[in-house]
Amino acid sequence: MVTEDAEKKREFYRVKTKLYMLSFARGFYLFSLAIDKISVKNNCSEILRKNRLFERSE
Repeated sequence: MVTEDAEKKREFYRVKTKLYMLSFARGFYLFSLAIDKISVKNNCSEILRKNRLFERSE
């Protein structure tokens, strides 16, 4: 009886740990996507700014 309860607890914590790891991985992935989106937006605005400067110089 005691070993069965211990096994259930161990399985519960194993599943709980996996869920925490998956949620952390998902959060890290979404964070990296946000960083990529910000860097792409900054690159686009930089290109547009350079383009406007080039048009003014003509």
